[in-house]
Amino acid sequence: MTTPNQAPSTEATTRVDQAQAEGRKPDVDEIRADIADSRQELAETVDALSSKLDVKTRTKQRMGETKQRMQTRASELTRRAKDSATDEHGKPKPAVPIGGGAAAALVVGVVVLVVVKRRR
Repeated sequence: MTTPNQAPSTEATTRVDQAQAEGRKPDVDEIRADIADSRQELAETVDALSSKLDVKTRTKQRMGETKQRMQTRASELTRRAKDSATDEHGKPKPAVPIGGGAAAALVVGVVVLVVVKRRR
């Protein structure tokens, strides 16, 4: 089969085309098989177009992906801040308690801003 932007092929692409290329009439089973193939191709095309045009679902998916990425990033930053703020025994380093709280607040603030900005 050809699409509007595609030139016809010289080789047979369907069972009916094959039969005609061989100089014989296609039988009923070949015609039915071609019809079934065409229906399947059409269904796949309609599904692909429907998913591309469903902006709401695509937006929700992107939001979910972004949210997950931001949560992962926030967890990583929190872990790094905690690791750098504590000694090998897990106790806070002397000058870090205030800075650690500020860093955590900054991470939470950035995550909230990104999520709110994405929802607009």
